Amino acid sequence: MECCRAIRLADSAGNPATVGDPKWTPLAVTAPDPSYPGTHSTMSSAGATVLSAFFGNQDHIRVTSAVLPGTVRTFASYDYLLLSRLRQAICDVAILPTAAYST
Repeated sequence: MECCRAIRLADSAGNPATVGDPKWTPLAVTAPDPSYPGTHSTMSSAGATVLSAFFGNQDHIRVTSAVLPGTVRTFASYDYLLLSRLRQAICDVAILPTAAYST
């Protein structure tokens, strides 16, 4: 929710290069999560660290989806999977970029 608030109140950020949009809404439904201390990145990073330690980080990971049958995403390592997850969270406006890369 912090991302939504930041975009809506950008006029009050003290940066003349930003303009707020009080009516802005995200593309995806966002949880009321203030992203302190960046839960998405912390959990994703912890998972990638544990899986890398157990399986090695050069594993080929295949991810499927029950929602998108037949769709398979392949990652060269758990680090790449983590990076993809963090970028998606930023694009969904679920977290700010600073929260994504704070781990």
